[in-house]
Amino acid sequence: MEAIIESVINATVVPLANLVPLLVSSGIALLIFAGLWAAFAFALVRDRARLDDAWQRIRRLPLPVQAIAWLLFMPVLVGLAVWRARWPLAGRLVTIGGVAAWSLLIFIPSA
Repeated sequence: MEAIIESVINATVVPLANLVPLLVSSGIALLIFAGLWAAFAFALVRDRARLDDAWQRIRRLPLPVQAIAWLLFMPVLVGLAVWRARWPLAGRLVTIGGVAAWSLLIFIPSA
């Protein structure tokens, strides 16, 4: 059993762990998250039901896939979770804006 787990981790987690620093240092992660946040903002302005649909689609995925999605796209999924919270609208928007700004700021490649 240990060998199976080790082979699964070596085939999935290790390549992702090696890819993430390359994506961040090259600015590709910044572009990916800027696009995700732009889509989030567009859905927020044009059709808020799409945000709820996106949340439901994520929740219907198998648990291991959800875990990977949360690891890879945590800021955007936190934004979706905040959107679904029963907070006042202004509080949700400020929180989502803060998470979006923070996530974009940390992905700016250093010179």
